[in-house]
Amino acid sequence: MLLTDSFLSQYPDMPEHMNELATFVFYRTYSRWLPLHNRRETWREAVARAVEYNVGISKKVLYKNDFDVPYDKLQTEAETLFDNVFNLRQFLSGRTHWIGGAETRVAEKFPLANFNCAYVDITSWNDLCDLFYLLLVGTGVGFSCSKENAAKIDVVRLNYELTHSEYKPVSKEERLEKTKLVIMENGYAKIYVGDSKEGQMTRPSINLVNL
Repeated sequence: MLLTDSFLSQYPDMPEHMNELATFVFYRTYSRWLPLHNRRETWREAVARAVEYNVGISKKVLYKNDFDVPYDKLQTEAETLFDNVFNLRQFLSGRTHWIGGAETRVAEKFPLANFNCAYVDITSWNDLCDLFYLLLVGTGVGFSCSKENAAKIDVVRLNYELTHSEYKPVSKEERLEKTKLVIMENGYAKIYVGDSKEGQMTRPSINLVNL
């Protein structure tokens, strides 16, 4: 740990100059639930979690690439960053403040979730896939939907019939991670949408007539 208990003990749970609106926004948006304590994080705990994650990225990258890890330098950086953020002089990415270092390990599995903002011109169907993926991992995304960009998207076939089967919940073990396409002998194509961010979400199968 870069932020020791002795260092953190110098700080109260909340800074005195944090007003009621800022406190409300913090608890509403960034403070994570602590099941073991049956309460939400204090400002000190949330800032320590996010700073430890943020500066810890440097430590992990250096270690992974067989470089010497300057623990003293990183500890000083973490303490300085903590003091600035705690006292509202400096801020991390809002998304990092929300998920960085969380027990769910979302930030480690989906690093793009740390980005507050992204932007894409929708000029292909792949661009739409990128947009929804970024939204699903927690990135804020802006996009352009102008007529000029829409004209660049490949034309969609309309000579088919789209039907949805009845939704039937399945156990977690039976859910697909990735989307699956099955070509049927009767001319149908059945699509099972995977239960993951990459697969979007679990949906009933989709049948396409006149494949």
